[in-house]
Amino acid sequence: MDASRRLQTVCAVLALCLCCGVAAAQAAAGRTVGFFPPGDIAYQAFYQPKAVWVDSVGNLFVADTGNNRIMKFDANGAFLTSFGSAGTGDGQFDTPSGLALDAADNVYVADTGNDRLQKFTSAGTFVAVIGSPGTGNGQLDAPMGLARDGQGHIVVADSGNNRFQRFYSSDGSYAGKWGSAGTGDKQFNAPRGLGVQFPGGTYYYHVDTGNNRMQKITSGGTFMTKWGTTGTGDGQFNQPTETRVDGSGNVFVSDSGNHRIQRFNTIGTFLGKWGTQGLGAGQLSSPTGMALDASGYLYVADTGNSRIQKFDASGTVQAVYGTCGNDDLRFSQPGQAAFQASGHMLVADTKNDRVKRYDAAGNFVEVWGSAGSGDGQLDGPSGMAVAPSGKVHIVDTNNHRVQIFDAAGNYLSQYGGSGSAAGKFWLPTGIALVGENTVYVADSGNNRMQKLVFGSGSPTATAWGSNGSGQGNFNMPRDVAVDASGNVYVADRGNDRIQKFTADGVFLAAFGTEGAGEGQLSSPAGVAVDREGRLVVADQGNHRIQRFTTAGGFVDAYGSLGSGDGQFNVPTYVGVDAAGVLYVSEARNNRVQLVSFASGAGPATNMLLLLNE
Repeated sequence: MDASRRLQTVCAVLALCLCCGVAAAQAAAGRTVGFFPPGDIAYQAFYQPKAVWVDSVGNLFVADTGNNRIMKFDANGAFLTSFGSAGTGDGQFDTPSGLALDAADNVYVADTGNDRLQKFTSAGTFVAVIGSPGTGNGQLDAPMGLARDGQGHIVVADSGNNRFQRFYSSDGSYAGKWGSAGTGDKQFNAPRGLGVQFPGGTYYYHVDTGNNRMQKITSGGTFMTKWGTTGTGDGQFNQPTETRVDGSGNVFVSDSGNHRIQRFNTIGTFLGKWGTQGLGAGQLSSPTGMALDASGYLYVADTGNSRIQKFDASGTVQAVYGTCGNDDLRFSQPGQAAFQASGHMLVADTKNDRVKRYDAAGNFVEVWGSAGSGDGQLDGPSGMAVAPSGKVHIVDTNNHRVQIFDAAGNYLSQYGGSGSAAGKFWLPTGIALVGENTVYVADSGNNRMQKLVFGSGSPTATAWGSNGSGQGNFNMPRDVAVDASGNVYVADRGNDRIQKFTADGVFLAAFGTEGAGEGQLSSPAGVAVDREGRLVVADQGNHRIQRFTTAGGFVDAYGSLGSGDGQFNVPTYVGVDAAGVLYVSEARNNRVQLVSFASGAGPATNMLLLLNE
């Protein structure tokens, strides 16, 4: 790990520790109540899982990478336990990306960001750290995939060092290494995975990710064969990440960039493939880790879809585990929530390219939109706002436009389109309405704000700001809110601050500096104004909510990193309903939470509204 990357990791950990301290103090007086659908599916909420393993009795272990934890389920998919949290201490993780179990079912985790392996019992009790950062024997740089062989070794893809290393599972001591950077035989470019052929465990199959190929080498270090080139054809690869070999000699490779699994024999002859990019059962999005159970079923970490899928050897899907999805009750990276006069709530289901509608009791009603670029179709919807007439403006981010629907979800019209002229957008994200005819849009890709006023024809557009860190300039402005006096507040995400303007875009003030202390911000993503006129900010990088006066004075903070009630994992948007209840959308927990604040006090109740299964 280079010095700049290590500094970023240390700073992130320190920020999280400070954030947790602030959150604990603010939440101490509050009361938390959780509402879960049947089945305790709170414990099945993955975010970008990257590794999976099955133990000797069929229990499933998942490296829930984005949540910095390991989760364990029984053979029927019932949650058993989880262990780990973000950090650098024993039993803590920074982007765990590899898993393996030894013959005694001890669990080994590639703690990638911390440049080490960690060993646990099957129950999740910490045992030992294996390795340390560096380039020497037994040292590691961004370890990724793990495997066990037939000689009592745990083998790791030492990705940053472009090599593979072995450690004895008995005591974690160094047992050998091979490989160097390059394109020749037994040379590698950022290798990410390894598979071992049984019985015997004497043949190693190496995923040479950066070279888009596979290499077969004996456990004694003799090169045997290689196969694969860059491409999308049969036997070609685009960023392969992991491999497993079953008892029949099938070599499965997760071809991540092509969103598929490929199957070969032990000398590299192409046998078959399955998977296309998508969210349906059997479809995949950037698959990474894999595992085989005793019956020959293949478990795939469907990383981009934040779930695990189980297949037979021919690629027929057998089961799907996880909560990120596209049915009526699940989200994939939800965006803004907005509220209709009827009491219905709308949620931008961003990665599923749709908007979901719920009644006032939180019951699912219907879906608006589908994936595409036609009228009424959506691609990455993010922000939303409801006009007094009931018309709903939806920021159709990847189509570079805003679409207008009526209160029942029927398409009416649109404005914008890709470009940099006034009235055009590039990756817009946030929106606010003043009355029926005045619209403010965070034109994120153009690093500016736009004000559009509707009259009898096309709206009149005024733009302000440009890329930069000075007063009135922006770096990825993400969201916008307007107070009762008409002042405009912009979440200037890349500059870690909130900026305040007049209704016509004249700069008034800025507040917030990068950090995790009270009033400091890390990638603020969402902003809203509550009933008391205070600013509510989704402090994304600090995994919390902060409130400020309209002059920028710190009021309070709430939340910490996690997936429990009152915890957040990358909060993205905030909204306030007519009763003053705050709605927080969480990208990595794929849910919406409600936070109710007593007037002038801290949070009184936090309720988990939509935890998805």
